[in-house]
Amino acid sequence: MRRLRLALPFLLLWPGAAWAAKAIPPSPRSYVHNEGVVSAAAEERLSRTLSSFAQRSHHQFVVALFQSMDGESLEDYSNKVFRAWKVGDAKGNDGLLLCLYKTDRKWRVEVGYGLEGTITDLQAGQIAREQGVPHFKGGDFDGGVQAVVDGLIARLEKGAAPPPPSSGSAEDFSALVTVVVVVFILLMVVVQNVMVSTMGKRARDSAWFFIDFTQGSSSGGSSGWSSGGSDFGGGFSGGGGSSGGGGASGGW
Repeated sequence: MRRLRLALPFLLLWPGAAWAAKAIPPSPRSYVHNEGVVSAAAEERLSRTLSSFAQRSHHQFVVALFQSMDGESLEDYSNKVFRAWKVGDAKGNDGLLLCLYKTDRKWRVEVGYGLEGTITDLQAGQIAREQGVPHFKGGDFDGGVQAVVDGLIARLEKGAAPPPPSSGSAEDFSALVTVVVVVFILLMVVVQNVMVSTMGKRARDSAWFFIDFTQGSSSGGSSGWSSGGSDFGGGFSGGGGSSGGGGASGGW
């Protein structure tokens, strides 16, 4: 028992490095965090590309290049970085983060909520695999990271895919209702004239009763309808760094 107590501190300290979580570095000022994965010239070129994109689009695109995940989960650690750096606008959550882990041979793209309608996880993954992975396999990280960044920016600048053309069913229904109402009113007027001409004052009183009833029903219906715009106002809102939790991941 005494030997166990003496050995306990060493047992606790020895695996401590393995238990410690990988620290998240401070957010970069130049849109690129580089742990020696790409050259200084490539880093400067990436910074210029991302800074120019931010000025044009007002979207934040950040690149994080790590030597290793240090035993962390690819998805969890990348998302922690995305949230810790608060990538994206505070209102729009329109940030994008590309993470690469050199010795683990892994990459991941985190997409903010505000950009999910512009670039999907599938599209982000396809761009990274087709334009970056061939370079990574050959050890060309300068060219591979730049290719992925250029591809993602090109996709973002295309904007959201145009919605399919409207079938016009709502407009057609509205027009149909209008026609039915007009025809109904005209028909009542015709019925009134026919009744007055054939039955005299009694018919005139009955006919006006029908006209007043239809007018009262129409005005009553319109006053009871409300669009409720204020009830449905607003949408998702939060600080930068919020994503849908999906993302795209891969390796080489």
